[in-house]
Amino acid sequence: MKPATRLGVALAATAAFAWLGASAASAKRFKLSRLLSQEASGAVIGDEATYAALVTDLTQAIRPGTAGPAATSGALGFELTYATGLTSVSDPGPWAAATGAERDVSRLATSQLVVRTGLPIPMELGLSLGWLHDQDLWTPSLELRVALLEGAERAPDVGARLHIGGLLGHPDMDLLAVGTDLIIGKRFALGGVLKLYPYAGYSFTFGRGTSRPVAYLRRGNVTAEDEILGSHNAFISRGFVGLDLRSLGGLFGVEVSFGGLTTWTLRAGLSL
Repeated sequence: MKPATRLGVALAATAAFAWLGASAASAKRFKLSRLLSQEASGAVIGDEATYAALVTDLTQAIRPGTAGPAATSGALGFELTYATGLTSVSDPGPWAAATGAERDVSRLATSQLVVRTGLPIPMELGLSLGWLHDQDLWTPSLELRVALLEGAERAPDVGARLHIGGLLGHPDMDLLAVGTDLIIGKRFALGGVLKLYPYAGYSFTFGRGTSRPVAYLRRGNVTAEDEILGSHNAFISRGFVGLDLRSLGGLFGVEVSFGGLTTWTLRAGLSL
């Protein structure tokens, strides 16, 4: 596939995905104002523990797509995939408090459109545009995958991935997530048509949530005041295992990340 054709396909798919996300029904979004309270002295304080739990859960949920196999798809390789993931939350309580929801929020669901293209050296560049369901928030990200060892007959493939992403669209908070994955796996061919790519690895992610000024109405006042909860850092280490199946330009993959919280991710698309 020519570079111009790759770009056209990626832009068309991204536009369609953005339209679908923008037209989705809005659910109860979390609000940091719900974490503020006024003491008897009149001072306004924030529930920092609940805020920290939200940042930690969100950092793990917006990790871009799947780590994927350790090997790259080559200089002319191109992938366009749709990924959907479910991440458990550390405790439903903070989410119920921040959303005012009567039902328990036990997991965070995401959808992501991921575009990856090979580079002349054994590397892949990837872009993803994600949607955090129930919260109506965008989660864009950029990734770079590097093959440290690939194609050896008697040795496994070894690779690494660097990624950076964030949360867009929330009026109360900004979130930046930076991470790295170390991946090991091996390619197997069955009958010359079906290819299997089992892999496993370790993931580290750093997230920083920063509060914007939040309007809060003190008791007895008629004018809201701006309050800030501050910032919170999350340091997250997890393991993961996955399997990719590829045949005739099609791709299907499953990956599970574990350690603290669990994320299940399924992806399907084109691999050319």
